[in-house]
Amino acid sequence: MPHDPANPFLALYALSDDALLEETVRLAANERQSTAALIAAIAEIDARRSYRQEGFKSTYTYCRQVLKLSEHAAYDRIAAARKVREFPAILQRLEDGTLTLANLTLLAPFLESHNCDELLRAAENKSKQEVEAIVSALRPKGPIPELYRLELNISREAWEHLLRLQELLRPSIGDGNPSRIFERALALLLANTEARKMAKVERPQAPKPPTPGSRHVPAGVKRTVSERDEGRCAFVGRAGRCTETAGLEFHHIKPFAAGGLATAYNIELRCRTHNQYEAELDFGARAVHRTRPRASPTKGAAKTRAGP
Repeated sequence: MPHDPANPFLALYALSDDALLEETVRLAANERQSTAALIAAIAEIDARRSYRQEGFKSTYTYCRQVLKLSEHAAYDRIAAARKVREFPAILQRLEDGTLTLANLTLLAPFLESHNCDELLRAAENKSKQEVEAIVSALRPKGPIPELYRLELNISREAWEHLLRLQELLRPSIGDGNPSRIFERALALLLANTEARKMAKVERPQAPKPPTPGSRHVPAGVKRTVSERDEGRCAFVGRAGRCTETAGLEFHHIKPFAAGGLATAYNIELRCRTHNQYEAELDFGARAVHRTRPRASPTKGAAKTRAGP
């Protein structure tokens, strides 16, 4: 066949229809064989940790930088390689085409010694959609969770952090699903923020009495107030209680400047707007905004509060 480096498809153009079809079947078989061999090689590199001598910290970085695989291709092949070391029979199925790499990626988190043969047979020559149905039946039964779709752009640094987390959490999150990592990260961030801002901790210390002459709100008071006010601004206006739950502050009902103490009875949650509004009622708008005077609140406005 003619060969031209500038046009690698030139040889295919000269083939008859029958020869072209035969060649395509041969190429597909070679591709499956190469994929199976590559996964076997990655499995061995991963087991020996041979990437270290090349200066890489993980199999993933080796696959990305040396093998030039995409993020997802690297992750899928590494996951397949680790499962192949556990169940070598998978390689033959990848090579003969009865199991695709995409379907192996779906099955991998569920393959165990007691069900491997059965699941591999069930997935033989199945479409991705059919294997998704098999996997769905394997998941624990229970109430269907309410799901929300979220799309966002993240920096390269954040993307690399996500990939690293997929590596570290592989034992507990087999499929590396970003949504599960996102849920864990949000839960940790929420717990950390609540502990810092609302003193919500698992083992609270014994409450301490407020310090006279100090604006400091003790952690025990923060916890009591946050739970009592249900994490919501406790200001009650003519139309009812404020519904704001963001940017909450601890507000002295009897102002600190007037001798009010940081006790659970004298502290309530306020959103920034109502905290500022009540400060204006107590001290006047000019005193609160010396650098930017505003009109005083409407005459006759009354301070109201929610009960403890």
